[in-house]
Amino acid sequence: DFDVTMIPSVVRAAAQERNAATKLERVRQLGNRGAISQEERDQADTDYAVARANHQQARLEAETNLASIRYKVAVLDQAQQRLQDTRLTVPVAAVAIPPSSAPPSPGQPPMTAPASSVEYAVSQRMVSEGETVRAGGTGGNPVFRLVIDRPLKLFCTVPERYLSEVRVGQKVDLEVEAYPQEKFHGKVARINPTVDRANRTFFIEIHVPNQDRRLRPGSFAKASILTHIDPRARTIPEEALVTFAGVTKVFVVREGKAVAVPVRPGVGVHVPQGEQTRTWLEVEGDLPFETPVVTTGQAQLAEGTVVRVRAAESKGAK
Repeated sequence: DFDVTMIPSVVRAAAQERNAATKLERVRQLGNRGAISQEERDQADTDYAVARANHQQARLEAETNLASIRYKVAVLDQAQQRLQDTRLTVPVAAVAIPPSSAPPSPGQPPMTAPASSVEYAVSQRMVSEGETVRAGGTGGNPVFRLVIDRPLKLFCTVPERYLSEVRVGQKVDLEVEAYPQEKFHGKVARINPTVDRANRTFFIEIHVPNQDRRLRPGSFAKASILTHIDPRARTIPEEALVTFAGVTKVFVVREGKAVAVPVRPGVGVHVPQGEQTRTWLEVEGDLPFETPVVTTGQAQLAEGTVVRVRAAESKGAK
């Protein structure tokens, strides 16, 4: 949209052309009255033709220079684009925020974190230094594989019979082989509304904060979902459990004698005791509350064996 008529050289040539045209008009009027010679009339015609040619030449040179500038601008744009293509820019993305407490209401979209808070980790480099690659698009070469490791997403399959017990927002304990004595925590973020007809399971998605980045993407984990809390559940110390010939039992003390009670163990709870951690197991069986159970020396016991408690404080089922 640049106007070449505003260039000073073109403006000067246009003014000279107008001046030559004005002189030519006066000379013609005087010539009609016989006041000037034919030579003066011819000179005026020549001056006007030269001025008009100079004006056209000035416009042509201006348009040529303008076209050259536009060409150089296009070349510069291409060079800048090629320079931009040599830079690797981390994509901007939003990541879902794990639910904090209450599950989202039906129809509410999942919350996402601002793009500035998303961090990536490079999991794979697909090119070598000096290798020629193409810029993005359908024919582009992948350069790096990026993953978001804070938070992590864990995908699990849950048997169909637990469909009514799993809810969004429930706490999840995770165990990984890399840290066998440690538990990590997360929350149920999403539940697949359908059940796989082949294996009668459904998928759930668990979000794990992983702020210290100790957990690595791609790892396998064992997840335990706390679906029910029973304040009256009966638990015994793990060391009180005896397994022999496929039968699981505990020895209790009744009227000073050992009695074997078959039980079925359930969920274990790790309770810190000083610098150590003691495991209590939920059990089902004929174990009333506060029943004393034997925690040591079970190998020497049999049904009806007289028991003498060594310590004054007995450790019973709770």
